[in-house]
Amino acid sequence: MNNRRERFDRAYNTYGQTLFRICVTHIGHADAEDVMQEAFIRYLRRDRPFQDDEHERRWLIRVCVNLCRSRHRARRPGGELRPDSVAAPDAYGERELLDAVRRLPPKLKSVVILHCCEGCTLEETAKLLKIGLSAAKMRLLRAREKLKLDLDM
Repeated sequence: MNNRRERFDRAYNTYGQTLFRICVTHIGHADAEDVMQEAFIRYLRRDRPFQDDEHERRWLIRVCVNLCRSRHRARRPGGELRPDSVAAPDAYGERELLDAVRRLPPKLKSVVILHCCEGCTLEETAKLLKIGLSAAKMRLLRAREKLKLDLDM
């Protein structure tokens, strides 16, 4: 039991802030806490050991992204964020840019969050999202084009 608690504490302290930023950017502050809780419940219930720290990190990010997408689909018909949704804290500095990222379709938003906001390489982003490298590149290109149009750059 103590080993399980130590494992949880280490994972939460190591990955908690990153996962929270990912969740806030995807679905807003209010829902991010619920998703984080669910992700760590799944972490505690996982029976198989991780291959290494990187495998553990990728698994947690993937669970959070999937949970965010599920929550987004369940609460917002048509795939669009409601304009009255809870505003995220200014996690990356530019409120206008963050709002524009949050308005992107979920597939594009995930690539931007992982690659641009969290600093994952495109290869790592593709692995986390279980898509090909060319698909990750194309989604990033499309997201950047949409952001340019949205922000009138």
